[in-house]
Amino acid sequence: MATPKANTRSTLSLTSYVELAFMALYLIVHFIGDNDSIDVMGPHWFYVSVIDALVLGYMLMNRNAYRQRLLEVLQHPLTIVYGLLFVWAGGSYFYAINPNEMLVCYARMATTLIAFINLSVFLKGREDYFNILATMVLVVLSWESISVINKFLDGINSDNIDKVILAASGNTGNKNIIAASVAIKIPFALYFLHSRKTLTQLLAALVLFLSFYALFILNARATFVGMGLLTVLYIIYLFISDRSKENKLTKFKPFGSYIFCLISALMLSIVVFNNIKTKNEALGGYDNPLKRVGTIAFTNEGSGRTNLWGFAFDYFKHHPIIGAGYGNWKLASIPYEKYYSDDYIVAYHCHNDFLETSAELGIIGLLLYLSIYLVIFFTQLKHILNKQSSNQQRLMAAIGIFCLTAYFVDATFNFPMERTIMQVNFAFMAALVFILPTTAKKNKEVDSNVFFLPALFIIVLAIIVNNQVFDSMKGQKLFSGDMDKDIAQIPDLDYDFPTYPELSYNSIPIDAIMSRYAFKKNEYDKAMKLLDNASRQNPYIHYSEFAKAGMYYKMNIPDSGYKYAKLAFEYKPRSFSAYKNWLYGSVQKRDTLAIDSAFSLYIRYRNEPRAWIEYFNASMVVKQRANQRLISLVDSAAKYFPDSVNLFTNMKNSFVASVNNPVRNAPVVSPEMVQVAQKSLTAATEHFNQKQYALAAKEYLVTANIDVTNYVHLENVAICYYSMSNFDQAIKYFNKAIGVSGNTAGKSYYYRGVSEISQGKKEQGCASIKTAIAKGFQGDVNYNKTNCNY
Repeated sequence: MATPKANTRSTLSLTSYVELAFMALYLIVHFIGDNDSIDVMGPHWFYVSVIDALVLGYMLMNRNAYRQRLLEVLQHPLTIVYGLLFVWAGGSYFYAINPNEMLVCYARMATTLIAFINLSVFLKGREDYFNILATMVLVVLSWESISVINKFLDGINSDNIDKVILAASGNTGNKNIIAASVAIKIPFALYFLHSRKTLTQLLAALVLFLSFYALFILNARATFVGMGLLTVLYIIYLFISDRSKENKLTKFKPFGSYIFCLISALMLSIVVFNNIKTKNEALGGYDNPLKRVGTIAFTNEGSGRTNLWGFAFDYFKHHPIIGAGYGNWKLASIPYEKYYSDDYIVAYHCHNDFLETSAELGIIGLLLYLSIYLVIFFTQLKHILNKQSSNQQRLMAAIGIFCLTAYFVDATFNFPMERTIMQVNFAFMAALVFILPTTAKKNKEVDSNVFFLPALFIIVLAIIVNNQVFDSMKGQKLFSGDMDKDIAQIPDLDYDFPTYPELSYNSIPIDAIMSRYAFKKNEYDKAMKLLDNASRQNPYIHYSEFAKAGMYYKMNIPDSGYKYAKLAFEYKPRSFSAYKNWLYGSVQKRDTLAIDSAFSLYIRYRNEPRAWIEYFNASMVVKQRANQRLISLVDSAAKYFPDSVNLFTNMKNSFVASVNNPVRNAPVVSPEMVQVAQKSLTAATEHFNQKQYALAAKEYLVTANIDVTNYVHLENVAICYYSMSNFDQAIKYFNKAIGVSGNTAGKSYYYRGVSEISQGKKEQGCASIKTAIAKGFQGDVNYNKTNCNY
C-alpha cells in the first residue's frame, strides 16, 4: 500500500516556512541540556513557554490571516475539553494543600495547552506539512536513539552496566522518559515505510532499527507494552485501511520491514546482553529484553507501582470531588508512604497520570482528562473509516492513533504530564487531529482578541513562574550534595531563592534546607522561623521536626531536642537519620525504654545490621554492662546477618567482657558523628581492599576516635601499619586496641608479637604470641613453631 504523492504536494509560502520553523523550535527542546539545573525540566519548561509567547506574538501580528483557523481550533471538541480541564485545574488553587506548588505545575499545564493550540493552528488543514513534520520528528528520533546507543557502547565494559543504562537518558532526565519519547516517535518511521521511494524506505527502516535497539537497551518495560500494542494496532490498521482487492499482500510489505527491524534489534540486544553477562556475572536488574519482559507484572512482587496506584485510588475514594489540588499529589501521598518509603524519600508521582489526576482533581478532572484521549482517538478513527479518505489520509490518521497509544501507555505507567519533552510530544500528537480536512462547519464569530489577550497574559505569567523554577533548580543543585552532611561540614551558602517553588526537587521545603545554613551562621531565630514556614509548606513530611531536633541538641537544649526527635521518628519510622536522632536523645536522657522502643519500631520496617549496631551502642552507653538479653540479641543479629557475623561476634565478646568489667563513662556520640564514622569505615575498607594501607589507616582512625568502645577499629589501624611493615606504629596501635575495655580477643597480641619478632625482639614477641594462643587465637601454626617452638 504505497503512499500517493499527488495530494501531498503544495507550494510552500514564506508564511509556511515561518510556521515550520516555529514547529522546529518546539522540537529543539530535545537538544537542550540541564544548564546547571538540578533537573533538566527547569530550562525545558522555561524554553517552551518562551517559544509559546513568540508564536502567540507572531499570530497576533498576523491575526487576520490566522483568525479563521484559530476559531476552528478553539471551537473543536478537543480544545474545549482541554480548556475545561485547564479551568477546573485552575480552581484547585483555592483548596490545594500547597497553592504555591499548584501554580508551579499549573504554569506547565498552561505552557502545554498554548503549545497545543499554537501547533494546531499551524497544522489546521495543512496535510502538505505532514511529510516535513515527520522528517523533523525522525531527525530527533535518530538523535535520541543514537545518543542512547553511544552511551551504552561507551560503558559496555563497565562493572556496573545498570548504572550505564540508567545514565543513557539524553536530555530527558531519566531512561524511562527517553524510552517513552522514542516510542511516541516510532510511528513516524512507519509512515515512511509506506513511501514509494526505495531509498526513503531504507532510511526509515534504519531509523526504526536504531530506535528498537535503543529501546531494548533501555529495558523500559512500559515501552515493551507499548511496542506490543503498536504492533497489534498496525496489523489491524493494515487489514481495514485499504479495501481494494488488488495486490492484497502488497500492503503488508511495510509490516514485513517493521517486523524485520524489530526482530533484528531484539536479537542483537540479546546477543550483546548475554555477552556482557558472560564477562560480568553481576549484570544487575537489567538483562536481555526477553527476560526483562518476563518481569512485567501487576502484583506487589512484580511492580512497586501497585502500592502507589493503591494510595492514589484510596485518596480519590476519600476525596472524589476536589482532590488534593493540581500538582499536590506529591504532598498528599506522604502519609501513605510512611511505612513504605525509606528516609525522606518521596515517590513524587504515582506513576499513572489517570490516577494522579483523579487524586488531585477528583472525578470531574479525571473525566475531562480521559475525554482528551477519547476525542483524539475517535476523531482519527473517523478519518480511517471514512470511505472518502485517501490511503494517505488513513495512514496519517493511523499515525495519530499509534502516537496516542504510545503516550497512553506511558501515562499508565509513568508521569508524562510532568516532563517537558513528553508534553511537547503530546502537543504535536494532539495537534495532528487538525491536519486533515474536515467537513466545514459554521463557527461562531468571535473577536480573536478574546483569545490572544488572555493567552498572552497567561503565558507571561507562566514564563515568570517557569523562569523562577529554573533559577531555583540552579540553586538547589548547589545544596544537593550537602543534604547528608553535618551542619558543621556544610559550606556557607547564600542563594536568593525565588518565590516559586517552595518545595525542592525531593519535596522537602527549601526553607527547611536553608535553615541549616542559617543555623551554621548562628542565626538561630532565623533558622527556627524557616523551619516553621517549612511545616506549613509541606505539613506531611515532618522534616522540620528532624532538623529542629538536631539544632536543639547542638544548642545544648536536650529536652527540646528529644521532643522533636521523637516526633520526627514517629512520623518517619523508616528514616535511619530520625532513628539515630531519637536514640541520641534517649541516650542523653538515659531512657532505656525509649531506646528499646525505637529499635523495635525501626526493625519492624527496616531490619538491617546498622540498626542493630546503633541499638547495641546506645544500650551499652547507658547500661555500661551487657545483660543476658543483649548477649542473646547479638547472637540473633549474627544469625540474621551472616555477612556481618565477625562484627557481631566481636560485639558479643565485648558484651561478655563487660559483665565483669563495665564500660565506664562511655561517651555520648551524636548521630552526625556516627554518620561520619560509618562513612570513614566504608572508605577505609575500600582503601584496604585496594592495598592503599596508608589511606585505610587514616580512615580507620577517624572511626576509632568516634567509636571508642570498639577495639576492632584500632586493631584495623594497626593491621594497616603492619601491612606496610611499619612495625613501630603497628605495635603502638595493637597496644591501644589491647587497652580498650572489654577486649578479650587474642588477635592484637598475636600480630603485636609478629611485629616485635620482625624488629628482632624475639623473646618479647614470642611472649605476646603465647598470650594470643592462650586467648584462643592460634595464628599461623607453622610460623609459631619455626620462631617460637610453640
